[in-house]
Amino acid sequence: MKFSTLFVVFFLLLSSNLMSQEEKMKWDESRLLTWKDFRGTPDKSTDYVASTHSGISLSFGSKTENGKVSYTIEVGSYFYPEKSWYRPGNISAYILKHEQTHFDISEVYARKLRKKIAELDQTAPDFKEKVAQVYSENEYERTIFQADFDIETGHSNFPEFEREWEQKVADLLIELNDWK
Repeated sequence: MKFSTLFVVFFLLLSSNLMSQEEKMKWDESRLLTWKDFRGTPDKSTDYVASTHSGISLSFGSKTENGKVSYTIEVGSYFYPEKSWYRPGNISAYILKHEQTHFDISEVYARKLRKKIAELDQTAPDFKEKVAQVYSENEYERTIFQADFDIETGHSNFPEFEREWEQKVADLLIELNDWK
């Protein structure tokens, strides 16, 4: 019996930093962010009130047994408390909801990634490469979506657009509910 395992973990954050051992919180619909979760140091180069660092992880393993390859793939969306920060005195429930929406967007794209991977042909000889390609494309789309959210809401300065985006993200979470 031949047994081999390949294990690769990708962590790509909104800031494009590779983080593997940093504390992280998995997205959970029953657990919203609180200001206590933001433990990073505010960025002095910006006047933003808060910053959420969240991202998607992909772990990929393969095993060959009796000539047959099987795969184990896990996708998660995470919040990074030590990289996320706020400026005391400037925060509000409204700003926290904006930051939660950033985290929710990462969950939307984790679900999209799970769906895209499930649609791939696992028997294809280039399956691993396809998974990596889908991950990269999904991460690019997530980054653009996050940026569009901030641009269109003026980083939370336009309440009417903020509400539209919150609803858009909530609708996407429901639409992709099968891919939790």
